Amino acid sequence: MKAGDAFQLVGVADKHLWIVISDPAADPSRVLFVNFTTYGPLEDQTVILGPTDHSFIQHKTCVAYSRCREANGADLEKLRQSGRLQLYDPVSPELLQRLRQGAADSPRAKIGHVQLLRDQGLIE
Repeated sequence: MKAGDAFQLVGVADKHLWIVISDPAADPSRVLFVNFTTYGPLEDQTVILGPTDHSFIQHKTCVAYSRCREANGADLEKLRQSGRLQLYDPVSPELLQRLRQGAADSPRAKIGHVQLLRDQGLIE
């Protein structure tokens, strides 16, 4: 997987689109990804998206930084090869940078996740 790749997990109740925001080439053992979720007053308002931002998005959407996850790139590749991870169009470089900066700006992002992005030189 690469930075900006978008995917859904198949065979689970989760219907969110997940986006890789770290650089798996820099650290394949720690691949960081966030999900898009339907906009709501209790959701993180740091990054708000709409249908023009990505082909998957149908309505006002936000990024759930509190649900950011980390996985080993090899494990993600095994899921992809087994058909349990469905790839979608990657996000644009501009949106990828917004998602990364949003992690730094969000009060709900975990410190360790933000530090990973900083260590990789992806945010200041």
